[in-house]
Amino acid sequence: MQDKKIEIVTAVIPKLNLAFQQNSLPLITEIELRNSSPQSFRDLELVLTSTPGFLVERTWFIDKLAVDTQVILEDIRIELNAEFLRAIHESLQGEMTFTLRSGAELLAVKINKVELLAKDEWVGTRILPEILAAFVQPNDAAVQAILRDASKMLEASGQLASIEGYQSKSPRRVAIIISALWSAVCKLDLSYTTPPASFEEEGQRVRLPSKIAETRLATCLDTSLLFASCLEQSGLNVLVIFTKGHAFTGCWLNDDDLSSAVIYDAQALRKRCQLNELIVFETTLCTNKPPAKFSLAKQEAEDHLNNDAEFVLAIDIKRARSARIKPLSDIELAGGYQANIVVDEIELPVEIIIDIPEQSFDANNAPEIILDTPEARIENWKRQLLDLTMRNRLLNFTSRTRAIEINCLDIASLEDMLADNHKFKIISIDTLNVDSDPRSEHLHLQQHQENLLTEQLQRHLSKKELIANTDSKKLTTDLLELYRSAKESVQESGVNILYIALGFLDWTNKDAQRIYRAPLILIPIEITRKSVNSGFQLQAHEDEPRFNPTLLEMLKQNFALEIPELEGNLPTDEHGLDVKKILNILCIKIKDIVGWEVEESVVVSTFSFAKYLMWNDLCERVDALKESAVVKHLIESPRDMYAGTGIEFPNPRQLDASRHPRDTFIPLLADSSQIAAVYAAEAGKDFVLIGPPGTGKSQTIANMISQLLATGKTVLFVSEKTAALEVVYRRLHLVGLGEHCLELHSAKAKKSDVIAQLGKAWGVVDISGLNWEKEAERLAQVRSDLNKYVDRLHHRYPNGLTPHQAMGVVIKYSDVQASR
Repeated sequence: MQDKKIEIVTAVIPKLNLAFQQNSLPLITEIELRNSSPQSFRDLELVLTSTPGFLVERTWFIDKLAVDTQVILEDIRIELNAEFLRAIHESLQGEMTFTLRSGAELLAVKINKVELLAKDEWVGTRILPEILAAFVQPNDAAVQAILRDASKMLEASGQLASIEGYQSKSPRRVAIIISALWSAVCKLDLSYTTPPASFEEEGQRVRLPSKIAETRLATCLDTSLLFASCLEQSGLNVLVIFTKGHAFTGCWLNDDDLSSAVIYDAQALRKRCQLNELIVFETTLCTNKPPAKFSLAKQEAEDHLNNDAEFVLAIDIKRARSARIKPLSDIELAGGYQANIVVDEIELPVEIIIDIPEQSFDANNAPEIILDTPEARIENWKRQLLDLTMRNRLLNFTSRTRAIEINCLDIASLEDMLADNHKFKIISIDTLNVDSDPRSEHLHLQQHQENLLTEQLQRHLSKKELIANTDSKKLTTDLLELYRSAKESVQESGVNILYIALGFLDWTNKDAQRIYRAPLILIPIEITRKSVNSGFQLQAHEDEPRFNPTLLEMLKQNFALEIPELEGNLPTDEHGLDVKKILNILCIKIKDIVGWEVEESVVVSTFSFAKYLMWNDLCERVDALKESAVVKHLIESPRDMYAGTGIEFPNPRQLDASRHPRDTFIPLLADSSQIAAVYAAEAGKDFVLIGPPGTGKSQTIANMISQLLATGKTVLFVSEKTAALEVVYRRLHLVGLGEHCLELHSAKAKKSDVIAQLGKAWGVVDISGLNWEKEAERLAQVRSDLNKYVDRLHHRYPNGLTPHQAMGVVIKYSDVQASR
């Protein structure tokens, strides 16, 4: 069996519990059989079993697995054993065993480990984080009791006693309801218990509302889910927000929600908070003795939200419900809550949050922006893409986010060394020990005409060592965080976000009440390490350095200050950029502006230009963008029905009659609807291909690319996530089209890798031994024979029956005596 090299490739969710079964979430995301042996196999059976029996055994039948081919199973649904999962009270290790046989011959065995969690244990943010919505229990008995208390508190405070959700259309009224729920939960006199380490990633056991009311104990996640349950039962849309090692709750003040069930952008939440569309609050403060005011809980949560480096994600419960994730149903989890449990009476009146408006922005008769011209629509898109507010770190850089300040007195030399591809080690300020240096600083200054600190910094720079203005422990933490953030960005979106900023502009707004700092020269870098214990090294990335484009645009729009010398190609010297000349150009432009100054600081941090690049396209390439019929429609006539290119979508039932096999270049399995989509793409029709996970979308895209390549077209395949690109590329590579694909994502986005791919593809000689015409004619004949068989099988004869119907009648009455 060893030499046959039959391989079973599977992708399996590593953790599951009862919530997965109740919400029909997929346990298996991919099953592929690969045959790299010299032998073909027929009549194969793939059997899936589990130990212990947490799933129902399933068997797949495969007709043939030819030499050097692969088979991807499309129907990978399995049935989980609900009673078994319901009975688990402590996590245990399970195994899924895939056994592939051909008759009596065993071909391959694949075992996947699966951790089976207790029904009250959440799996964490690494695996389908939106499943957390299953633990939000709006119908729990304790929730009803809390809502009754909140209603009484509203009435006692002179407010309407009803808890009416968004019916009032008043953000302040919604905030008052949330504040009343806060006071009602505080009456439970809860005590805080510490959650397990890294619970936001690894998960933890969850106390549902009745269990919290019974035990009076709760972690930050427990209190967040308790408030989420109460808010959802109140008819409000709720968020559960995760930072590193912590969780808290948010609630929409208008009937709104996020763009998806899970969002990873803290800035999007901060913007909504600033617009009073969203309110967030620190739920653990309800366990304080005495409980904290709701306004303090609100402020604490906003402070958490301001730290981008600590932010993990937010889960929108309304969106999760739309994705059919329903509350977990299990009687045991509800606990023994009784509404008449006696607790200490804690007087905490309902606090009215006065800084939230009575009416929402739309209800305040705000002037509507009329987007009735193409120019107005484009300008609106530009405003939405270009962030010129003080939330943008490219205009208002602060040390609140993860950043490393470098103590460097010669930034021009640093840039030259980076341009020459030197690698730097970053060490902490502790290593200098200027105070303990036995040399006299005054005498050193007299003898060498430089101070001791300058001499040490220059010496370390010549040794390719950068001095960070922080202690060793914090430096290690910051480097690790930046390393992970940059690596994740490259893996997820193929974009490098790590830069070293040379020089900063200290500037003020027209009121001159506050000084802001904006980075100037941004050199893309990468942080690497050979092993966990080897330490980090910094070197220049292959991307081009740039002058802060957002700053240039802000100066142009807000201060009518144009600097054309810095908008195109930057001044250079024999090594790289001419840093001194660049900074001198800016100094000349701002010399007459009071309070503005250029400082030669150096900072390593993350910056993103994705939206700026899209904004720049709208500024400079509108006419080119209009060459796309879809973009032209969105700009000029978005309210009209999209006419498209006038190409009809192929009828799946007529494909055999209209297309010969010689014109079909589809290497992967496809049904008629998928083949119709491939032909539509070949014809140049605009369309949207929709389907739930596991229905073959990526396989259809791979077939489209193959068909278009074979017909002499070029294809650009774009995705927000790198994983989707890699799935399609892997499928194309397996069918021999890998050399025709240029990978421009993830680690393959470097110029050297792109050039290497082009060189490799240039030397490929495609010589096929297959007689295409002969094989196409054979397939056409086979298809014709099969279609004739179907036509005759369903041909209706004078007696009103088809052969198919007649066979059904004969089988149905086979035990009836024939009449003579």
